[in-house]
Formats: sequence, C-alpha cells, structure tokens
Amino acid sequence: MRAIRLGRARSLRRAAGLLFGALTYLAFSAPALAADPVNAEASFSSGGGFARLVIKFDEDVSSEVATAGSILVIRFERPVNISVDQLGELVPDYVGAARRDPDGSAIRLSLARKVKINTMTAGERLFVDLLPDTWKGPPPSLPEDVVRELSERARAAERELRQERALSEAKKRAPVRVRASVQPTFVRFIFEMPNGVGVSSVLNEQKLKLLFTKPLTFDMADAKIAAPPNVTSITQKIEGETAVVELSMVGDVDVHSFREDKNYIIDVAFQQPDKALLPQALTGSAPALGAENKIAAAPAAPAASVAAAAVTPPPVAEKQMTAEKPAALPQPAPAAEKPMPTVAAKPVATEKPTIAPQPQQLPQTANPQGPAEPSAGPAPKTAAAPEIAKPAPVLVATPANAGETPAKKVQAAPAPAVPAEARSEPGASNVAVNRDSEGLHLTFSLPAGTAAALFRRADTLWLMLDSNQPINLDPIRGQGGAAVADVSIVPQEKGQAVRFRLNRPQLPSISGEDLATGTNWTVTFADTVTTPSQALSAIRNIADPALANVTVPLKKAGALHRFKDPDVGDTLFVVTAMPPARGFIRRQDFVELSLLESIHGVAVRPNSDDVTVDVGPDKIVLGKPGGLTLSPADNGAER
Repeated sequence: MRAIRLGRARSLRRAAGLLFGALTYLAFSAPALAADPVNAEASFSSGGGFARLVIKFDEDVSSEVATAGSILVIRFERPVNISVDQLGELVPDYVGAARRDPDGSAIRLSLARKVKINTMTAGERLFVDLLPDTWKGPPPSLPEDVVRELSERARAAERELRQERALSEAKKRAPVRVRASVQPTFVRFIFEMPNGVGVSSVLNEQKLKLLFTKPLTFDMADAKIAAPPNVTSITQKIEGETAVVELSMVGDVDVHSFREDKNYIIDVAFQQPDKALLPQALTGSAPALGAENKIAAAPAAPAASVAAAAVTPPPVAEKQMTAEKPAALPQPAPAAEKPMPTVAAKPVATEKPTIAPQPQQLPQTANPQGPAEPSAGPAPKTAAAPEIAKPAPVLVATPANAGETPAKKVQAAPAPAVPAEARSEPGASNVAVNRDSEGLHLTFSLPAGTAAALFRRADTLWLMLDSNQPINLDPIRGQGGAAVADVSIVPQEKGQAVRFRLNRPQLPSISGEDLATGTNWTVTFADTVTTPSQALSAIRNIADPALANVTVPLKKAGALHRFKDPDVGDTLFVVTAMPPARGFIRRQDFVELSLLESIHGVAVRPNSDDVTVDVGPDKIVLGKPGGLTLSPADNGAER
C-alpha cells in the first residue's frame, strides 16, 4: 500500500510540473502569437557598381542589420510576412540564396562575394546597400522621390507642431475683445488689436474673411449680440500661426473696413441706401404722381372745368400753405375734393387703373401750383393738344418755379438714378475671373493696341496699361479669393495702373493676345510660373564715354510712363510693350539707374535726376547728359 501511495504522489508531482511548464510557455509565447505579422515587400536591384535591397513595410517596423561571415541577417522587431524566394535570382553576383525565418522575425541572405554594408531607414522603407570591398567615396544616397516625400512629411509634422503650439499659446492669452456699436443704418465692429499684429480682409461673394498675423482668440459676445440680420454667423479659427475670423452674410451687403490707430474697424450696413429712402420716395412722389395725373387728365376734361379747378383756391390759401408747410396741407383738401371727381372720372376710364388712388392727394400739390399759372393761355393749349401735355418734364419745371414745399417732394424721384447707372456701364472694360487647378486667371479686355507692363515691388504687383478706359474691378474683389487681398486703380497721365496686394507669395505671369477687336491681357497667380517670360538684356555702349548709354532691345514698345509709387514714394520710368511677355529675369544695377525685375515691360529706377529714357520702335535707350558711368561688360573675364 505504501508503494502505491508513493507512486501516486510521484505521478501527481509529474503532472503538476508538466502543467506549470505549459502555462509558462503559454505566458511567454502569448505576445508573439497575439502579434500579427506585418506585410512587407522586398526588391533587389543593381547598378552604379553596387546592389540595393529595398524593404517596404506596411507599418513602421524597427530593424537591425548584421553580418555573420558570409551571411547577412536582417532582424525585425515584429514578425514580418515577406517573400524572399526570388531575391537570389535578381542579383546573383551579390546574393546566392535567401530565406525567411519560420517565425518571420528575420531574413538571411547568403552573400556571393565580400561586400560592405550600408543601411538607411526612410519612414517605412529600409535600404540595404551591398558595396564592393573596393568601394571608395561616400555611400550612395537615397532616391530623390524618397527625399522629397520625407521633406514633405517633415514639413507637415512641423506645421502640426506649430499649430499645436499656437493653440496652446492662444489659450494662455487673454481673448481680444470685439466691441460692437449699432448705428441707424449699419453696425460697427471694432477689433482692439495688440501691438505688432497685422490684419487683412478678403471679401468674397457672401463672406468676409479677416486674416490676423498672430494666433489670437477673440471675445465675440458683443459682436454676436449686435450682429445685424444680414450677418448669419461669426466664426473664428486658428490656422498655423495666424487667426481667421469669418462673417457669413446674406444678400447684397455693403461692407467697409479700415484701420484707425490700433483698432481695426468693420462697418456692415443692414439697410441699403436705396431701401432706406424707399418710404420717403413713396410719400414724396405720391403728390408728384398726382400732379402728373392732373396734367394728363386736363386734356380729357373740358377747358372750363380745368379753368375752374385752377381758380378755385384763392391766393391767400396758397400763402397760408407755404407758411405752415406740412401742417396746413390737409386743411384745403376737403374744399378741393369737390371738383376732383369730375376731373378724375375721365382719367380713370382712359388711363391705367393703378392711377385711380392718386387723385386723393392731387389737390394738395395741384392747388398751390394752380395760381402760379393763372392766365387762361395754358388751358386752351392743353385742350387743343392733349397728347403733348403728358411728358414728365412739365412736372419737373413746375416744382422748381413753386419753390419751397414742392421741391422737397420731387427730390426722391428716381429719374437721376437712371443716367448714373447708364454712365457706369458703357465704356467700362470687362474683367473675367477664372479659377482652375493651375491658379487664378484675370483677363482684361481692352481696346486694340493697348500695351502693358507687369512688375512687382515687395508684396504689391503693378499692371501698367496704355488705356484710360475705365476698368470694373468688382469681379476681382468678389472672386479674387485668398490670393488677392486688395485691388485698386491709380490713374496715370497716359493710362492707368492696377495695383494688386497679395495675401501670400505668388508667382505671377502674364500673356497677351492682340486682336482686331481688342487686346486681351491675362494675369495669372499660381504657385508656379504658368507662362514664362522671354528674357530681356541690357547692352552697354561705351565707345564714346561722353555718350555712354544702355540699350534694351524691345520690339513693339508702348508708351513711357513716369510713375510715382504711392507705397514706396520714389519715381520710376515704366515702358509698356505689346505681346509676347518679355521682362528682366533679375535686377540689374548701374551707378545712375537700376533695371528692376519685371514680368513684362521695362521698369527703370533712376538714381540721378538727369537720367533720360528714349523709346524707339525696336529699342529703349537709357542715358544722361555727359554719358552714363559704365564699366566694360567683360572686365570680369579680363581679370
């Protein structure tokens, strides 16, 4: 019995040991079993005197490369699912065979020759270079596309880091208060700007965007409460190291923005001027319309009734009405209503039905004007020629003669507005705005033979045109987007200059097309130059030092403009030209003048007051009395 018991105890101990070992194995092997292998692709290539193995992982996996005799071992931090069966056949001069460990933790290559190992890691790629033992010089570099991808990743990561820092710094700063003031016809938003903060505004179709040069947070409580009905929302966000405030609007909104001391002010009109004057125009034009109906109805009525209506109010009543102004106007209305039904009955039957309500107010204005023409002469004329008395100029003349009260009622008449709109449309040059994947394209349609010049100074781009025809810039302001912050016209003696202020650095280009019907100039703003300009050259003429000058060959040259830059304050000589686009790729400096960098045309900055510019049919001559101070162009070569 004792032996049986001892055998059972031994069996139990053996079983417990086996169970403990199994549990221990499962505990240590569970992470390896739980980790899924990472897919990878391997490629081998040779060229340039060396062989390169490239392993591309689906995820970032750390690796280690080592050699043991003629075996190259590449170990991975995680199991890798990779096929290496064909690697030995791709570069037989360097690798004889290749295999993968069963657990996927490493691959092993049998080297066919003695080599030097160079490894590089680029993101999810591992580059292993097998260099001959006779290799001299630096190891091979990464491919250009890989370097470009890495740099883009680095920039993206840097932007995210800057944005995170800007957000954290913006949360630490006290919010900038935005005050609001409600006026009768507009609401004023006042941004109290800290020191050293710049701001620019971009107004698109129905959105106003404010760009601040520092990441600021704003207290919009007052602005949202006082916002007019045509402002649907006010939002703010931080983009990198800048802050953006957007105002979304509805309908046609008049917006004005300007800077005053340290404050940036925005006025948003919530009632347009035309709509604000509409009630006054209705009340002021009703008597005028009544008077017109009175004159139009007079030919249809008998001459006797017209004369009776004119003589009914005595002159004394007229003086009382003019003295008491609006308070006295309702008093003579009952007395004058009696003859009106007989006069207004016929116009209602013959004229439009909408004129019928007007005779109620007719006596208030027609009676004071009646004594102004008491003679019987006008009555027979209206009776004899009923169709000639209808035109509106008769109505305009009578209030002018009457004086005080009728003049105020006629001022709301919409007649002056029609010529104003008619004058702004004809003769204005059309500007077409087109945006595509290449950038923003602005096409100016100008008269035939209009030359142009395009050059940049700091963040301002100048387009000089040899045409005084007005240009409508509203399409650029409405559809310019984030590229053009502001655009304006600076009149010149021989044309005009269009000034573009850019929100961010752009590469402008210009192309032209001269047709019989007109000249089209297209200015493009993009990240790359879409239409490269032909390079101009400056030729030094120093044969005679007293007549030394600089010649710029330029065919189809336009006009010479003496342009005073309102931003810099200096004066330039600008020479325009017809297509194609030709300009100076880089700036060229001389003692007495400088040829500025230009996209098209020639821009000269004189350093002396007596510098002269002569424009010929095929060249431009720059000189001065006594000759320019020039050195031979090939002095550097001689030295």
